[in-house]
Amino acid sequence: MTFVSRVLVVLAVLVAGTDCRNSGDAVPEGRWGGRNAELVVTAAGASARFKCGATGVIGQRLLLPGGAFDVPGSYSTPVLNIGVQPARYAGSVSGSDMTLAPSVSGQPAGTFQLRRGAEPAFDACNF
Repeated sequence: MTFVSRVLVVLAVLVAGTDCRNSGDAVPEGRWGGRNAELVVTAAGASARFKCGATGVIGQRLLLPGGAFDVPGSYSTPVLNIGVQPARYAGSVSGSDMTLAPSVSGQPAGTFQLRRGAEPAFDACNF
């Protein structure tokens, strides 16, 4: 085997062993805002804010196989004062628009329309 052939074999092995996903396969990082919700996406996950001071945390990168994500996370609301609850954050992205549908302890918690780079707008909390 020639030197060039060996180099090509080594390169092929290295490429085959790497993660071929690129940033196009993940929710773009940054602020996504809408009515009563905000999602701040980072390379490691996301943090969420909702109406009445509720917050959420996603501890993994939001990958978009098929244009959608569905990941575990947590949710906490000071209104109910019951501590941190398990949650799932499902959604889809189309260009600069996102649909976010969290569920908390298995119960739907609304559907939110978010836009990349937009400021969130929260309704008054009546509690």
